Amino acid sequence: MNPSEASPNRIILFCKVPVAGRVKTRLIPAMGADAAADLQFRLLKRVCAELTQVLVGDMGRTVQVELRVDGAPPAEMQALVGHPFRCIPQGDGHLGHRMYRAVADAFADGVSRVVLIGADVPELSDGLILASLSALHHSDVVIGPAEDGGYYLLGMKSPQPSLFEEINWGSDTVFQETLHRIESASLTVHVLPTLYDLDRPEDVERWLAAESMLKE
Repeated sequence: MNPSEASPNRIILFCKVPVAGRVKTRLIPAMGADAAADLQFRLLKRVCAELTQVLVGDMGRTVQVELRVDGAPPAEMQALVGHPFRCIPQGDGHLGHRMYRAVADAFADGVSRVVLIGADVPELSDGLILASLSALHHSDVVIGPAEDGGYYLLGMKSPQPSLFEEINWGSDTVFQETLHRIESASLTVHVLPTLYDLDRPEDVERWLAAESMLKE
């Protein structure tokens, strides 16, 4: 049996290997390269733990998890995260090219629903990921807006190249631009709750405060 026949849903995590000086560069002036890389590693481990939980329940039997890796060979990332997820290089091109390549590859494999996520969202949970897959049973696209104007999750049940073309990646208009593309294509959309990315020193403080409260 083809793996995609047994697992019609694919979750794709876009992630960077946490190498000091090459990740979380906006945080380096405030906390140093090593601490920023350690933070990236903690975020990566956290989201991989959530993905492992996705695979535990009944729906998990229908889900594949794939890591699209940047910054080091996939085998290095697989050893680092300690989970048996398939790891594949992101490849060349800007972010839109790399994301659409991952989406197109999934649908070429026969997958029915694809969800892209990032590693930098501390509030992204297994329940929210599962909710995004469920939303694709009644909507063409699901999207999770981020507080900074981007998005932390994008899912679809057919290839939609227009959602990845000529977007101002890295700007605070990514979510609105993508939503406009969705509406222009007459696609139905389910919008998830707004969450925050961990990119600024104040975001780090926010996450640490939330973790401290959970431990009390």
